[in-house]
Amino acid sequence: MPTSLEATLAASAQRFARDLMQAVRASRVEAITSLAGVRPDVKLHGGSTLPASSAAVASPTPRSGAARIARAAHEIAAEHSLSEREEQMLLRTAHGATRAELAKHFGVAIQTMKLYIRTMLRKLGAENLLDAAARVMQRAVNFP
Repeated sequence: MPTSLEATLAASAQRFARDLMQAVRASRVEAITSLAGVRPDVKLHGGSTLPASSAAVASPTPRSGAARIARAAHEIAAEHSLSEREEQMLLRTAHGATRAELAKHFGVAIQTMKLYIRTMLRKLGAENLLDAAARVMQRAVNFP
């Protein structure tokens, strides 16, 4: 049975890990939005807001931000003959998901997810996940 000190340390470690993952996710989303030139007031699925980027682009209304991103991912997937799973991976990547988060969501090992990602990137002609996500975000902000 853990002592109160051990329980306190365990709780602190969990909070630290959670905060660290949030910081990593925020920095990934910042990099994606910076490359795509997305404004910070675009709302993502779940209500989170994109961080500020250096470029100012006319933003969609907050309620339509997630829909625009989903539409952009769907169009790109159709253009490049992506499977349904690859389209979902692309959409989650545009929202800042990591490889580990993708693997957990789809219930596969990270090594398997790396193979899926490599196949998706090859179809898209993208260099990496950041490039793929930036393409989605760029398309999303250019919708009428």
